[in-house]
This record gives sequence, structure tokens and C-alpha cells, in this order.
Amino acid sequence: MRRGSELMEQIRAEHELHRKQAAEADARYQEQIELTRQEVQITREVVRRNEIAFQANSRLNAELVGAVVDVRDTVREVRADLRELGAEVRAQTEAIFRMLDRFDGGSEPAGA
Repeated sequence: MRRGSELMEQIRAEHELHRKQAAEADARYQEQIELTRQEVQITREVVRRNEIAFQANSRLNAELVGAVVDVRDTVREVRADLRELGAEVRAQTEAIFRMLDRFDGGSEPAGA
């Protein structure tokens, strides 16, 4: 009988140890679940902020492209105006030289 009581005491002690270990394992599992939830929340917030930043960058890029197109068009207009102005200056210079030639009596072309 004494041996039976000793065995029962050992069984109770092991059963109590098992319950403690199971409770500790459950507590660690619950901590892991909570950490995972927190990580999911952080990940969602990071993704949300990245989406906002991406949208802002997309709008900014569109604005920059529009500005570059405007600058390009303005440069083209200015270049065309300068070509036109250059042609006009050449034509006026030729006209002035012709007038000088007439005043000079046509001996030799002015500007030569």
C-alpha cells in the first residue's frame, strides 16, 4: 500500500508539473499570437503609408511631367522666334547694305 501511495504521489506531482508546463506553453502561445497581431497592425500601417506616399509621388510626377512639357513647348516657341528674328535681322542687314550701295553709287557692294 505504501508503494501505491508513493506512486500516486509521484503521479500527482508529474500531473501538476505537466499542468504548469501546459499553462506556460499556453501563455507563450498567447504572447506569440499578440505579437503576431501587433506585427500585422504595423505591417498594415506601413502599407497604408506607402500607398499614400506612392499616390503623392504619382501626382507629383504627373505635375513635373506637365511642367517639363510646358518648358519644352516654351523653348520650342522661343527657338522659333529666335530663328524668325535672325532671318529678319539678316533681311534688314541686306536691305541696309543695298541702300548703302545705292548711296555709294554702286561701285562695290557694301559689307564685302
